Amino acid sequence: MAAPWFMSALLDYISDAVLVCDRNGRIVYMNSSMQRLAGLFHPGQPSCHEAFPQHCANCAVCPFASLTTSPAHLPAEITLTTARQKTVTVRCRTHLSLPGTPPLPGLLVVLQNITTVKTLQEKYRQALLALNQQILKQQKLQEELQFSENLYRTILDYTGMAVILIEEDHTISMVNPEVSRLCGFQPDELLGRKWDEFVHPADLPWMQALHAARRTPGQKVPNHYEFRLRCKDGSYRNIFYSISIIPGSRQSVGSMLDITERYRMEKALRQSEEKYRLLVESIADGFYETDLKGRIVFCNSALCRMLGYNREEVIGESYSLIVDEENRRKVFRAFNSVYSTGRHEKGFTWDLITKDGESKTVEVSISLLRNEQDEPTGFCGIIRDITEKQAITRKLRDLSIKDTLTGLFNRHYFNEKMQELASPRYSPVSIICCDLDGLKFVNDTMGHKTGDYLLQVAAAILKKCFRSDDTICRLGGDEFVILLPNTDADAAQAACCRIREQVELHNSTRPETPVHLSLGTATGDTASMSPGEIFRQADSNMYKEKFASSQSTRSMVTRALTRAMQRAGRPGSDTRRKLEEFSQLLENILK
Repeated sequence: MAAPWFMSALLDYISDAVLVCDRNGRIVYMNSSMQRLAGLFHPGQPSCHEAFPQHCANCAVCPFASLTTSPAHLPAEITLTTARQKTVTVRCRTHLSLPGTPPLPGLLVVLQNITTVKTLQEKYRQALLALNQQILKQQKLQEELQFSENLYRTILDYTGMAVILIEEDHTISMVNPEVSRLCGFQPDELLGRKWDEFVHPADLPWMQALHAARRTPGQKVPNHYEFRLRCKDGSYRNIFYSISIIPGSRQSVGSMLDITERYRMEKALRQSEEKYRLLVESIADGFYETDLKGRIVFCNSALCRMLGYNREEVIGESYSLIVDEENRRKVFRAFNSVYSTGRHEKGFTWDLITKDGESKTVEVSISLLRNEQDEPTGFCGIIRDITEKQAITRKLRDLSIKDTLTGLFNRHYFNEKMQELASPRYSPVSIICCDLDGLKFVNDTMGHKTGDYLLQVAAAILKKCFRSDDTICRLGGDEFVILLPNTDADAAQAACCRIREQVELHNSTRPETPVHLSLGTATGDTASMSPGEIFRQADSNMYKEKFASSQSTRSMVTRALTRAMQRAGRPGSDTRRKLEEFSQLLENILK
């Protein structure tokens, strides 16, 4: 478009200007019009390449030099402009090459104007020249217009955007090929028809209102909106529409962008979000989302019920609202670890505080949330209340390691601890073996209920003699074992003395249910003896004491049975027979 403008400007001023360039591209002459326009042709005038970035490839001998040095090259007529801008018209002549070896490119343009001193013939010729110039100008303008139309049509056809021209009466007067590709209608099926026929019925009323308002002065009408376009196959496509009035007309031009796929994706995304929210709300576990500072930005109803707060009380609050100082540090370390590594973590266990002040043990998972630029924006995860689960677990653990009758540890736990005691850090290890004497006799004569009671009494005596964290086990039947890590032989003997004192105290206060425990102890260094060897030695020592005290035990139990029979009434022949049987049975047990 620059060349036609320059040619038009040159034609406008052809009767007013003369331009001369030498072989080196320097401007050596300009008329006064060019002087006024460009401020050139004065002392210190710039060269041609400084005024014009490119030289003409056909520059010849400097025309101005020709005028002064080569009269043969003078034009027939010359037009000059005076300082007062009064022009003198002369004929025009140009040279397209400058003399030299080899010839150098150059350009001479002499613009002439006919003055009042010319004859009528001169004026006639000037009029013809002006007419010819006007014709050339019109041709240039026509060429420029054709070029503009071709450019406009090319851009319109290949822009990739569907473009439509609409008249004030809703008639479609122009469409580009992209419109046909968009809706399936050929151009001849669209031109001359009303655009109302191609709009979804639900969108038509408000689009007609916008069409009328757009042509009403003072009305503010949006230039961008969405509507549904009817296609040839009867389907509808979602369109993002940009429309505006062409200045100086009542026509409007609009461009249509197909956003059907984006609309479907957005709809699918909304449905996915709705499913996600529904899923989050339907799960029994608590769900949370926080920002990087630990402020809660979302939580589901299950978490609110778990904590006793409503959603408005929780949103925007820090996690410190629901944890104490100790757990606050644990929470901070966990979240900081996930932020640093970027990995999803689960299995964190904390104690949360509900609105009512109740403490609940929870298991928490943590994941890092990121934005589209993959930058961390917060955290999310699941919170599961495991308070009841832990209570059940502890109960099951107790059932697996505790004797249900006495509350002491059972053989399973005894075996676990024996393996632990093999470590040198527990040396020296002392083990005390205890045996409740006469249990089988009591079970056979007085019933298992009485025997169970004696076992419970024996367990209570042992508990009184040791700390709560000491390991007291019932291996089964009448056997008890006490495991004492980091305990030497003197301390073990002292523990046996405490047991005997408690047994004597019980028998003196509760003579109707006497208890006798045979004790055996052993101490060893785990570097030279295994815990099993220490246990076997303690068990052997216990049996030695048991045999040594069998006679005293027999007498004690017999006296107890006699007192029991006396409380039941005067002994008869059956009673004496039963006592004799009991005595014989006791002999067999104690052997």
